[in-house]
Amino acid sequence: MTNNSTLRSPDATAVAWPEAAGSLGVAMSEPQPSPASPASSGPSGRRVPPMLVISVTIGSIALSVLIATWLVGNDTKATSIGPQQMLNIEAAGGVQVSGTAQEGAEAPVASFPLLDGGSMSLTELRGSPVVLNFWASTCVPCKQEMAAFEKVHAESGDRVRFIGIDVSESTATGKKFAKQTGVSYTLGRDPQSKMITAFGGIALPHTVIIDAKGTINAIRNRALDEAALRQLVADVTP
Repeated sequence: MTNNSTLRSPDATAVAWPEAAGSLGVAMSEPQPSPASPASSGPSGRRVPPMLVISVTIGSIALSVLIATWLVGNDTKATSIGPQQMLNIEAAGGVQVSGTAQEGAEAPVASFPLLDGGSMSLTELRGSPVVLNFWASTCVPCKQEMAAFEKVHAESGDRVRFIGIDVSESTATGKKFAKQTGVSYTLGRDPQSKMITAFGGIALPHTVIIDAKGTINAIRNRALDEAALRQLVADVTP
């Protein structure tokens, strides 16, 4: 799911280096005439001092090295920002996410649109454990699971924030499904699947448990029943 894009360094930079080196290389490969050769005389018939020939040759070599170094250095600069860095901050359908989820690590920074309007950021939820659940109306296990999530949500009260994220669907479809399930916790949207990708989801349903400090405590890429969800919530609540 991951909608990856690839950056390529400018071809002109890569091609310029061998072309420049080749042209300079030909100039340097021509045999220098010996001091005794008539070819060592200038247009006026005067002999060209051997030291001048050597100096020009050394200068050409130095220039070649400088040009090659500059071109290679600029090519490195052009490719120093890799595809993953460019993908770290993505915005699509109102979603902005930075980072990749991993258990024991800080949760990605993410903001997303709410199903009923407005937006929310996970950062503003710091101080409370968060149950982040990704779903879609076409996912049968999601509908079955959401009943369990609603029940545990009611039991937890204000101690834990439950956030449901509708993936790759229109607002109207998400609202209709939410009404059918009867859930009362906060619901958001991830229209382009950017957020679920950053949080390690490869299938639905997908749940991420974040503790009050913003650290990911658990990632579960499967449906959860009440007992399993209660245990995950208990692990991040005092």
